[in-house]
Amino acid sequence: MNFLKASRAVLAATFCAAATVGHAHGIESQTLTLPVIGAGDSYEVVTQCSHAYAVNGGIQSGDELLASGLEITGSYPKTTKSWAVEITNDTGRPTAINEVNATFYVTCGRH
Repeated sequence: MNFLKASRAVLAATFCAAATVGHAHGIESQTLTLPVIGAGDSYEVVTQCSHAYAVNGGIQSGDELLASGLEITGSYPKTTKSWAVEITNDTGRPTAINEVNATFYVTCGRH
């Protein structure tokens, strides 16, 4: 097995373990139309857990995120009860109004 495949397998196992170690309680989500993001700028979306701790998170978007040239440059815990996803515009042009819709998720668990 090459290094890249092995790294992906370890990463996938880590996410699965993180979701089960915290005794997964549920998933919170929010669907947003992203604002205009200037060339070279980043935008952060934070999704909150209502009554539990954030153990994982991410984003789901159709082809419009890729077509717009935006990149996901971060996905990390923001606080103990929230998850952040950072999106960066590396296209050299600002995005258009209502160009990209995306759903942001946080997996919430109890300690």
